[in-house]
Amino acid sequence: MKTIYERLGFKKTEWDSFKKEAREILIGVAQRADKISYGELAAQMTTIAVEPHDMVLWEIIGDVARDEEQAGRGILSVLVVHKHGDMEPAAAACASRRGKMRKRKP
Repeated sequence: MKTIYERLGFKKTEWDSFKKEAREILIGVAQRADKISYGELAAQMTTIAVEPHDMVLWEIIGDVARDEEQAGRGILSVLVVHKHGDMEPAAAACASRRGKMRKRKP
């Protein structure tokens, strides 16, 4: 069975560089205690040309989230939000469905 990056037509080295860049951008966002839209993230990516609605971008963000979770760190993808609308990160909805979100105490 092919990996997601193979199905999308990339080599592992390419995919790893995309993820590394996205992770570095998201760490910068986290250090500023900020959030970033899909469009802003796509615009800042220089290792690959992607658009905010590209499945490739979503998969990169998802892979970064999985890598961070497996390493026991925070899921950086929650910092990526929609430009307009509810501003809820798509990753939060995904994590919630998997039972990973913790409710805050009042």
